[in-house]
Amino acid sequence: MQGPLDALGGTHELSTQIRGLPRPVRSDQGVLALAPKDALLIDSSTIDVETALELHKAVAEKGFAFVDAPVSGGISGAAAGTLTFMIGGDKDTVARAEQVITPMAGRIVHTGGPGMGQSAKIVNNMMLFVNLEACAEGSVLAAKDVGLALSAGEQTGVDLPAAARSTTRAQTPAPTTSMVAVKTIPETNNTTVV
Repeated sequence: MQGPLDALGGTHELSTQIRGLPRPVRSDQGVLALAPKDALLIDSSTIDVETALELHKAVAEKGFAFVDAPVSGGISGAAAGTLTFMIGGDKDTVARAEQVITPMAGRIVHTGGPGMGQSAKIVNNMMLFVNLEACAEGSVLAAKDVGLALSAGEQTGVDLPAAARSTTRAQTPAPTTSMVAVKTIPETNNTTVV
């Protein structure tokens, strides 16, 4: 075997998370050159919508079935098989992809046509980061102006002693963790969720 992509010869369902798309897909030694023509291609990378649409077009021109199916749920979801897959593609291909994805998923959502999986994932990420930003701003406000935080708590019925104790913790930043751990296979730049 010359490289990991040589294994595609007998593969009929391929799920990828590849850094640097679409080069590893379109090159002479890429997925489209080596996969059997009846293969179902599933990309679970989180990429931009334009690239997802470009891949749908390139894959269709080569006659393959393809869905963009980014995931949400992080490391714990991957370990527990409870990831959420947001799938973009035509109805028949999505139904075929669901059979492959089901063992890894707690939830599968057909978000619409080509590129819509990526659109849904971008919205999902945006909502996550808006919530994180609001939490960070609240922590900063509580740390800077305990009186304002306590006044707001009093107006809304929050247990004030508990609110006061929480402000001392807010001054120490909590450690952050990555949503998804990715392992890169150096010779191909392919990545996999760990």
